[in-house]
Amino acid sequence: MKQTKSILIFLLLFNFMFSNENKELNILSFNIHGFKNNKISSKVNKIIDKIQDFDLFFIQENWVYDNLFLKKIFNHNLIFGNKKNKTIYDSGLTIGYTKAFKLIKQEEILFDQCNGIIFQGADCLASKGFILLRLDYNSQIIDVYNTHLDSGNSLKDKETRKYQLEVLENYIYNNSLNHSMIISGDFNINYVDEYQVIDNFAKNLLLEFEFNKSNHAVDYIFYSSNNNFSLGENSFSNYDTLKYLSDHAPVFINLDIK
Repeated sequence: MKQTKSILIFLLLFNFMFSNENKELNILSFNIHGFKNNKISSKVNKIIDKIQDFDLFFIQENWVYDNLFLKKIFNHNLIFGNKKNKTIYDSGLTIGYTKAFKLIKQEEILFDQCNGIIFQGADCLASKGFILLRLDYNSQIIDVYNTHLDSGNSLKDKETRKYQLEVLENYIYNNSLNHSMIISGDFNINYVDEYQVIDNFAKNLLLEFEFNKSNHAVDYIFYSSNNNFSLGENSFSNYDTLKYLSDHAPVFINLDIK
């Protein structure tokens, strides 16, 4: 009897210890410059091989490689942005998440403003917007977003981008502020030149953020600044080669989830 009680106490303590351990999420955001030609196709193949090591990955400019993702990736669920707003291309957004997550809600929103068809980034050829996934991870609800904003440096580009960011911010504020959040994407806002815009976006939504501090610092991962998340210390040196496979640098973070 005493031995049985001892075993039960040990099992309860064991379960308590491990149920309260922090769990790590390795997260990647990457604009893969995914237009269709042989040189880019070879690079996308290499990218797909690498990104499968991440628990969550957020891809932008996946214009034509949905089938290749589906063919090569087996351990992640894949969500593709496939809505079009009278454009040639869809949003080019892709989110991958491991089987440890359960999908609760999925939403894709397209921006109703863009700038440039032939010149100024040709952004109106694709349907820019964002995807929301509401995920259950070990009984914790996490809202994850992937987005791609208008590019270009003209006054009209900046006005369009400001409007798109406001649409994204308002949607998040009204739909996700009560949940833990991870917001990722190509914002086309260079932190060196427009840090106030990024800082205000993060402040208004109670977020922390990381970005690749390269000369083209326009890609970000934001995450909730609450007691559920803390930034981990994982090294991603094994993935340095990814930066040679696109015109954007990837962004990596490791989050400890309580």
